[in-house]
Amino acid sequence: MSDEKLTPTQRKARKAAIESMKELLGDEKLALHLEERIRVFSGNYDHLEAALGALLAGRLMGWQTMRIIHTNATMNRMEKILDLKFREPPPWASGDASPLMEKRGVYAQKSYALRFADKVGDFWAVAQGGTDITKKQRRVVD
Repeated sequence: MSDEKLTPTQRKARKAAIESMKELLGDEKLALHLEERIRVFSGNYDHLEAALGALLAGRLMGWQTMRIIHTNATMNRMEKILDLKFREPPPWASGDASPLMEKRGVYAQKSYALRFADKVGDFWAVAQGGTDITKKQRRVVD
């Protein structure tokens, strides 16, 4: 839906939403992209909310933390909803741009499961469920 089809009140609300996201994310193009994805989304609200939350948390904790917590199917669903690949630069970025999520963000070590993966020395075994760590333990942040 273009701005022309919106009422003045809706245009004002849209502008405020984009400004809030720009402030939160520090990236105007990402804010505009997410606003578009929210606007066109149709489906289970919980999935949209999870995708947006994972993007924000992943930018702070890194894609490895997200991958340990979520299954491949969930990660793929969230990326599809947002039309973004978490481990890659956004489509509008230049060739040498950083990915949306670093491998390990500033708060990565808060993840119990990631610390466990470091201890056993096999991130992918932990991420794919090939160790004794439980689903509940995967989600612990301290």
